[in-house]
Amino acid sequence: MDAEALFDDLATELEPRGASTGAMFGARSLKLGKKVFATTKNGRVTVKLAAGTATHAEALKVGEPFDPSGKGRPMKDWVTFDASLPDEVVAGFVVAALDRAKEIA
Repeated sequence: MDAEALFDDLATELEPRGASTGAMFGARSLKLGKKVFATTKNGRVTVKLAAGTATHAEALKVGEPFDPSGKGRPMKDWVTFDASLPDEVVAGFVVAALDRAKEIA
């Protein structure tokens, strides 16, 4: 499945848990309240996890730090994944990002 279709499925699946859709960085986003926890753009899904946690470290093993400027200044909590990863892996990190957003809400 491509990133956009996966994102659509996740938006529907996570809505009962409080997630809604929006936009950030010109990308479609999932948010909890006003806090964005996941985005999709250019065939990639990007999630916000807490830097320094085990989940963030696991995400970095299969993804890469999100650097929206492309100037070597990644955002510390954000990890981006390309479409080559299995949907279940990406979906798991999106759910983890929602859970993290709920912890700090």
